[in-house]
Amino acid sequence: MDSNTSTLPKRSHDSSGDSSDAKRFRPDEILGSPGDDRVITRLLMSRLEFSKLIGKGGSTISHIRSTSGVNCRGTNMEDDSRLVLIVGPFHNVMRAFDMITEILNNGTNMDHGVFSVSVLLEHSKAGKIVGAKGATIQRIQSESGCGNIRIEKEPKEYSDVQLRKLAIEGTLSAVRRAHYMVHDLYAQDALYSASKASGNAYPHGLQGQGAYSNQFAAQPHTGMQMSNPGFSQSPEGALPFPSLVQHGVQRETVVQLSEMKGYLSRHFGLNLSIFKEGVMINKPQAIPTMAPYKPPASPEKLSLEDTISLRKQKAPAHQEMCFGVPKHYVGGIIGKSGNILKTLQSEYNVRVHVEKENYGGDKRLVVLSAVVGVEAIADDNEKINAFLRCHQRILAIIQEQEQTAAANVVDHGEAHM
Repeated sequence: MDSNTSTLPKRSHDSSGDSSDAKRFRPDEILGSPGDDRVITRLLMSRLEFSKLIGKGGSTISHIRSTSGVNCRGTNMEDDSRLVLIVGPFHNVMRAFDMITEILNNGTNMDHGVFSVSVLLEHSKAGKIVGAKGATIQRIQSESGCGNIRIEKEPKEYSDVQLRKLAIEGTLSAVRRAHYMVHDLYAQDALYSASKASGNAYPHGLQGQGAYSNQFAAQPHTGMQMSNPGFSQSPEGALPFPSLVQHGVQRETVVQLSEMKGYLSRHFGLNLSIFKEGVMINKPQAIPTMAPYKPPASPEKLSLEDTISLRKQKAPAHQEMCFGVPKHYVGGIIGKSGNILKTLQSEYNVRVHVEKENYGGDKRLVVLSAVVGVEAIADDNEKINAFLRCHQRILAIIQEQEQTAAANVVDHGEAHM
């Protein structure tokens, strides 16, 4: 299939962000066609998020397409949700994802509070992300800095395709790192398979170590020189980075060089290549730079009620519960050095997070989420009960503070009588 993104048909959208074409995506559009080297990110959005992505008259999504060079389309799904496909070369898709998450983050690239996205993975490939006994998904959560990453146990059918939802939650930058790492894991498999098929496997010393180790997991795959149009290409005559070990370069140095290559490519549009001494550089391929995205208009900040409603749409009741509290009682919920917060988490076996952002000037959002890993509560109903008990305890802490404040007012008044 031609890598030109214009070969895929585009669907039109009205100003409200809904698809005017009721036809769903075909399975080959969701999964990609054999031989197509492009990357596909599948995002599951609420109707409100999708409207922000489309923009007035489709202006926002058109800007994303033209700036990042991807094919970005969406369609209606069940339960008032929308499926969005981002298709293009690896680097372009990562850029488009950054632009989209900036829009969903109220038009800013700043980290403030908890940000979350839902990515749909092929059921047959989800095991690569989960890993043995959940080791890989826990490593992604730890190395990306995300507060919580969870994947649905059972797949759901979207347009006749079995997909599993991967929920990624954390600061904006942490979510972007986790999204990159997920695709990088798939890219490693794709590149290694292509290399084996051509009889050019990774050299001894990297296979089973650098190429699949934790050190490489978060590194950009632009450092791997393969004939894959989905990744930035090095000029003719450049050495593939993994082959540097054959020239006596230490594996740790190769890792650092690969990381530097990806960093320069992503942030400055520069391409780092390695040549043997005396080799003529032939036809270097420049990586086009992209202007930073500026939304047409700054969207209004969501109210506390809208934020809670949006989060309820994105996470089932057994995975998350959120509510508002008066901001002047937050200190009593957190406690000195976070001791009360830690006690709540230990007693009820839930994660407790209080956002720093104010809503309406005097409210804060409290998010209770399920613990993952070996300490996770197995039964979904028990998770909900744990949320409710923790919620009641937090309300009791607030009530105790209110009573103490009222008693202090009475004592203060009597002292002046």
